[in-house]
Amino acid sequence: MKNDFTWVRWKPKDIKSKKDSLVSHKKDLYKKLKSLNDKELNFENVILTLSNSSCLHEDNLSKIHLLGQVHTDKTIRDTAQEVELAIENELVDLERDPDVFNVLKKYMENIFKKEKKKLDESDIKLAQDLYESYKKMGFDLTKPNQEKLKKIIKKLNEMNQKFSLNINNYEDFIFCSKEELSGLNTEYINGLKKQGDMYKVSLDYPDLLPFLSGASSRAKRYELSVKNSRKGGQENLNILKELIDLRIQESKLLGYKNYTDYKLSNKMAKDSKTVNNFVDSLTGKIIKPAKKDLELIKSFAKEIGISKLEPHDTAFVIEKLIQRQFSINQESLREYFETERVLNAMFNTFEELFSLKFTRKDTKLWHKDAFHIEVCDKNSNKLLAHLLMDLYPRPNKYSHASASSSGVSDVKMITLICNFRSPSGSGKNKLPSMMSLDEVETLFHEFGHALHFMLYNKKHSSQNSFRVAWDFVELPSQMLENFIWNEKSLVKLSSHFKTGKSLDKNQIKNILDSRNFLKPFYIMRQLAQTRLDLDIHTGKIKSYNRHHQKLIKQFVGVAPHKESLFPAGFGHMSGYDSLYYSYLWALVYAEDVFSVFKDSGIINKTIGARYRKEILEFGASRSETKSVEAFLLRKPNNKAFLKSFGI
Repeated sequence: MKNDFTWVRWKPKDIKSKKDSLVSHKKDLYKKLKSLNDKELNFENVILTLSNSSCLHEDNLSKIHLLGQVHTDKTIRDTAQEVELAIENELVDLERDPDVFNVLKKYMENIFKKEKKKLDESDIKLAQDLYESYKKMGFDLTKPNQEKLKKIIKKLNEMNQKFSLNINNYEDFIFCSKEELSGLNTEYINGLKKQGDMYKVSLDYPDLLPFLSGASSRAKRYELSVKNSRKGGQENLNILKELIDLRIQESKLLGYKNYTDYKLSNKMAKDSKTVNNFVDSLTGKIIKPAKKDLELIKSFAKEIGISKLEPHDTAFVIEKLIQRQFSINQESLREYFETERVLNAMFNTFEELFSLKFTRKDTKLWHKDAFHIEVCDKNSNKLLAHLLMDLYPRPNKYSHASASSSGVSDVKMITLICNFRSPSGSGKNKLPSMMSLDEVETLFHEFGHALHFMLYNKKHSSQNSFRVAWDFVELPSQMLENFIWNEKSLVKLSSHFKTGKSLDKNQIKNILDSRNFLKPFYIMRQLAQTRLDLDIHTGKIKSYNRHHQKLIKQFVGVAPHKESLFPAGFGHMSGYDSLYYSYLWALVYAEDVFSVFKDSGIINKTIGARYRKEILEFGASRSETKSVEAFLLRKPNNKAFLKSFGI
């Protein structure tokens, strides 16, 4: 089934028309389901009807959501966001129909056990997962409490959208004179927008990160750092408090001790106690090496004239320290990683490893910079997926990096949204888009998500790879990051934008030696944010900002700015609520999985085929543990993960 991409040209009236048709379609399916008599109840009529009832609305709702995140026309963005919220709220009432649940319950309790013998593993898991998800919807509550729960969920839908949009739409910047840009290279400076003689430095990552790590002006680093720490604003801090209160109300109504236990009940970790033990255990292992890292950073800061390390100094001092230790300048390295070159090398690598073919198509999308890749199986030439990529920042576009599924039909569609430095200038000053090593890693990370979604090939669309347990979903993305960090890959990915030369052996050795430098220090920040997420959602704290200040000081050792409103701009509070731990949880599995590639020479087609077959293709159609064990040919362990910290 090919996609004609007419949806990218939807006008506001087209988007609005989807609402009634999608809801009507689901109503009709539910009506048919409720009309079944007891003799007609079977796996196909009940389980498949319910699981497939979401496919059409998800297929279109995901496209509406995408247009609301990336479209350049404000009217279309606003309409998409409005319609998305309206559909989600209408589905709250529709999907919480007790008569629908009673049909499902009757099937599961009276017929499922009899049919189980003729069902396969994915069928059984689909039925059990579906039943568990319905049982969490509050059908056992009294009628007044069911209505209260519906109101809470509708309000949560509204507040989650507002929280995310306030981050996407938040714009601030500083102006700098040419002298105040000292320490930054010519290519970076030429890429900045100007107003008269002043240069504008925005909060977009391609402006922000190089400035904080390279600008000599401590006063300007402070000015930009403070503005960035207030992303989302006081409004988002107020919204977050309301969100947390609603989430806690929701979990209490459903009988859970706290919201985290509610969220984790269908994850690998299962409950807050397990996650808290995981975080505390990892913190205990990492804290000593992290303190050594901090002392090294502080000592070096004093050497370069910074007596007291502040938040706006950290990236700058670390960059200078890396330059001294490894003779690496991150901004100079950027000149070797032209975005088009990196993309082509990445596609080439995974064509070879996973027997795929990536073909760029001339498809008009929502912006001139967005483009379309067809993904085919190399052996059969079968079309597997459409990959859409939107890589450069612009006003009101989604401001982080993400992979979002935009379709669940046979030929899947997925969009990678990133915010790398745009091509800039003209004439002699024309510059291509160039990536830092961190950005190359980000691209590989998001592409790992894309492969996971695109290569799922089992029979139930509702078991696609984004339906795996949330604390497993980051495994393919974090695993793929490792493919950058070897000599062969760095040669393949690099080509200086002026000379065409790849990195030499000495440069590559220094890059590889630097990979895990200060890693415990960075992980402690991630642990602090994980602890913030857990503490907020278990109801332990009321002043989120003050608690964040305390945790960063305790875990990292460099307190945030007093003006910081970090929780207001912490985008993971919407979507990853109570689940931020999943990055570190999945990383344990990711490092273990990559160790098999590493031991076999990294680009090993046999191992690649096994990974594609046992992890990527199965998605959520069997347990995550079973998929990992099938790939590893053993039980998973944390040896590779701890080794990366020198433990």
